[in-house]
Amino acid sequence: MSSGSAAARGVRSPHRRVRRLSSGAQPLSPAAYHPDRQVHISPLMLPRAPHPLVASRAKRCIDVLGATMLLGLLLVLLPLVALAIKIDSRGPVFHVQQRVGLHGRTFRMYKLRSMTCTAEADGLARWTFPGDPRVTRLGRLLRASHLDEVPQGLNILRGEMSLVGPRPERPELVVELMQQFAQFEQRLVVRPGLTGQAQVRHCYTSAVEDWHGKLAHDLDYVRAGSLRGDLPILTSTVMQVLRLKGL
Repeated sequence: MSSGSAAARGVRSPHRRVRRLSSGAQPLSPAAYHPDRQVHISPLMLPRAPHPLVASRAKRCIDVLGATMLLGLLLVLLPLVALAIKIDSRGPVFHVQQRVGLHGRTFRMYKLRSMTCTAEADGLARWTFPGDPRVTRLGRLLRASHLDEVPQGLNILRGEMSLVGPRPERPELVVELMQQFAQFEQRLVVRPGLTGQAQVRHCYTSAVEDWHGKLAHDLDYVRAGSLRGDLPILTSTVMQVLRLKGL
């Protein structure tokens, strides 16, 4: 929903609640994040008790069920997809990246490789954008169908992710975004998700400037703290997959 339509209905736009600290930050190198494999979060931001979405047994049961289904799908498709990836471009079948999760702890997130193996040969993290030449031919299909995200069922089973939540970002980018947005840390009090409110209601983020709206949606989800909001997000995600609306 745009800010204009929200105002017309008398609803305050979530975008106004995000305060930006500064502008013009430069890309950071992988060495910029905390050496103990955890992005530093202010102790004042750590909840005294687990967030309701973290403590919810019902959400965890749904996560386990969904992750099991995803991994079952992966087992069925993997022989064909792995062969196609190998034929399409040089490099491994799986791509593993460090991402920032609950309370700033980093974890290894798994994806089917959709980019060339030299996409970040210089070691610097870069935003992905529509039409990115680093994405392979098969990778465009994998991203459009979101099949590249299916291996994250393993991350969900391990408790590092949830089906629904703010998408996990790379440590280098989290450091930059924490410098830019005063409230960014609040999205780290819940497990990151395979999909989220920002993914189904906001545009794809390919620069810091795009994060104002995305963060607003992430914070709305965190503040609502209700499992009831997960069903429409999952439904919208399925519809996007069927329409091949991924990047």
